[in-house]
Amino acid sequence: MNGEGIENCVMKNLYQDLFKHSSEHEFNQKYVEQTLIHQRFLKPEHLDLPTGNKARIDAVRIEHAVFQLLQLNKYKTPKAKLTMLINFCRVISIMLQETSLDGQPDGADMFFPCSIYSFLQIEEKQIL
Repeated sequence: MNGEGIENCVMKNLYQDLFKHSSEHEFNQKYVEQTLIHQRFLKPEHLDLPTGNKARIDAVRIEHAVFQLLQLNKYKTPKAKLTMLINFCRVISIMLQETSLDGQPDGADMFFPCSIYSFLQIEEKQIL
């Protein structure tokens, strides 16, 4: 068995014991509460994201990015989780490139606010 196979086997069998603590549920509840508060009032313009005909947010891409984030809970190994985070970043980057006004993506100036906006699109039932 190679190292990755061993990691998969160990993490699959010990994940609950290693990472599922009672305090995690409390942390998740606090996260959900804070997210819901911000979801109520934060709009793209609050994150300095252009709106109207200059909008950089593509709802389909944001939905796909959120899907990638939600996949984190399905995987147990660090490598698989990292892959999902990379996929999330890739979706945001592609969206910015496709919506760029001059064909050049804006980089971190747009990436970070778009990432925050994506996080805020996760619904309560999807988090828990």
